[in-house]
Amino acid sequence: MKNKLKVLFVGGFKESNGGVTGGQLHACSTLIKSDISSKVEFFLLDSTMISLPPPPKYIRIFFSLKRMLNFIYILFSKKPDTVLIFTSAGLSFIEKGLMVLVASAYRSRVVLSPRSGLLIDDINNSKFMRLYVYLIFKSCDRIICQSLTWKNYYADLTGFPHEKFEVIKNWLDSFPYQDLPPRQEVSYPIQVLYLGWVEKNKGIYDLIEAVKKNPILQFNFHFIICGQGSEFNSANQHIEDNGLSDCFQFKGWVSSEKKLFELHNADILVMPSHREGLPNALLEGMASGCCVVASSVGAIPDVIEDSKNGFLFERFNINQLSNILNNLQSSPHLIRQTGVHARHSIKENHDIRNVWKKVYEILLPDR
Repeated sequence: MKNKLKVLFVGGFKESNGGVTGGQLHACSTLIKSDISSKVEFFLLDSTMISLPPPPKYIRIFFSLKRMLNFIYILFSKKPDTVLIFTSAGLSFIEKGLMVLVASAYRSRVVLSPRSGLLIDDINNSKFMRLYVYLIFKSCDRIICQSLTWKNYYADLTGFPHEKFEVIKNWLDSFPYQDLPPRQEVSYPIQVLYLGWVEKNKGIYDLIEAVKKNPILQFNFHFIICGQGSEFNSANQHIEDNGLSDCFQFKGWVSSEKKLFELHNADILVMPSHREGLPNALLEGMASGCCVVASSVGAIPDVIEDSKNGFLFERFNINQLSNILNNLQSSPHLIRQTGVHARHSIKENHDIRNVWKKVYEILLPDR
């Protein structure tokens, strides 16, 4: 262990109650299981939400204070060379920001990785958050950005040098997905998978509205919803009220094994999100050979080249989403073709076997 870089890593490492997993958990777990472990000794501090939907604020604050005490203890007892912090938006960013300030005051190297597209809403809607983000970014040595789009946004927002922001595209272990046999033909009805949170900002109602307005989608597509969220029951009821129950199947959260099964059986992965960073579900769908139809938000346009390795539409544009699906049902060769290109894109640009070295370089204190 003497020659290993010592890193205090704050991120998601455990499933929430009920077996719920998310993109941050997937990214953090994949990183510590990669070959970077041969060069880094990690001291892990889990910040996973204990339950979803989130518990009351006073409970969240209690666990936040507990994590802060553990953070300070590890910082002083282990004396890490670098502190790596993954953060979401809202209260998560406020908590992780305080950790950044403490680590910076302790003169540790601090690397922050914002992972949520909702941080834009925090910045736009709150003067306090704009100032807070500026202060926290100023206190960091490096900010990991999931795409060039995010790097430019943060650099323009803060006025800090571009060198402070490092682009490292979101990653996954592509092997389990590459092992899935490529699709030989499109099934009918066409299987469309929605994989993620069932929330308004994830566009679940946009998808339902697109199906409601288009009889072709009702007759030629079957939509499988894998995920949970605050809108789960309401979305189910909305589908029932509009006579669309035969078109949709809600499965809730699925295990890793069942998720691979659903990805293998899906022809299309749909992501109608209003806000995103760079979602893991997007990478998983592409790595599995799905044809991805996604809204052009966050870093998604940095990954998807429209009509080549996927299809993009403007967020909120229900007609555009509907038209893309319409065109795909009449041109099944496009589904297969974009799926093949998508797989290649992920293997080349997002596989952890290629990405971990970039993370390691950023963590080095003398960088």
